[in-house]
Amino acid sequence: MKIQEACRQAGVTRKAALVAMEQGLLSPGRLENGYRDFTPEDVARLCRIAVLRGLGLPGHAIRGYFQGDAAALRRAAMAGHLRQNREAVRQQALEELARTGNWQAARAALDTLQAQESLAERLLDAFPGFFGEYMALHFSAFLQEPLADEAQREAFAEAVAFLDNVTLPELSEQAKAFLAQAGGWCHPAQWETVHAALLDAARDPQGYLSAHAEAINAWQAAKAAIPTDHPLWEIQRAFAAVTTSPGYREVFLPALRRMSPAYDRYCRQLQQAESAFAFQTSP
Repeated sequence: MKIQEACRQAGVTRKAALVAMEQGLLSPGRLENGYRDFTPEDVARLCRIAVLRGLGLPGHAIRGYFQGDAAALRRAAMAGHLRQNREAVRQQALEELARTGNWQAARAALDTLQAQESLAERLLDAFPGFFGEYMALHFSAFLQEPLADEAQREAFAEAVAFLDNVTLPELSEQAKAFLAQAGGWCHPAQWETVHAALLDAARDPQGYLSAHAEAINAWQAAKAAIPTDHPLWEIQRAFAAVTTSPGYREVFLPALRRMSPAYDRYCRQLQQAESAFAFQTSP
């Protein structure tokens, strides 16, 4: 069928179909006379592209989905959740600019939002599945304060450079399938709850351990029961290959601490809480 009929059936404009083709998301064949020939499968794909665009997915996420990246929609969902959080800050900065006319403060707020977005996107890309989702949310939460000086901006550049060069070991097909399945277990709001619990544990480790002793013991028992050949262990080894590397501990985390006073305070709380957690979790 011709493009007009395909667009009618898909419920999209001709321009939307042309953009999808320009971006390589749709490749209909051509008739001998040069007209594009859309199949029913092309129409179905065009419908899905329209839905994904309407839900706010950028072109690269849509392309990843059609190329078989099972986690593409999960990453896009988390990116959208974080973007929604930033919108409240963006709106507040705009209202403050309208009220005070302070362009310097508005520029600082915008720089902070862009730094959050940049790090979140890289964390989602650098780490697999739910690990990337949680890390993006976790670290973004500490980047609420403006990058006030050159030292903080340099630290941000160091953190970004590290993430741009992160390479995880290649996962087996079994591990990839597990990650795709596990992606549906938690949605962004649940990761917010996990993050809040971690902050509580860092602030008051003894109180947290007392209040959640039963759940902690149940988790430890469940973890001990996971078979040694389960793909979760392969995924954790891949994750640990980065998070235990010198670059992560000697470059990325120190850069974040220099960049964010809030993250530095959190790290100091964690260091003080280590003895309590080590006692609780020792064999």
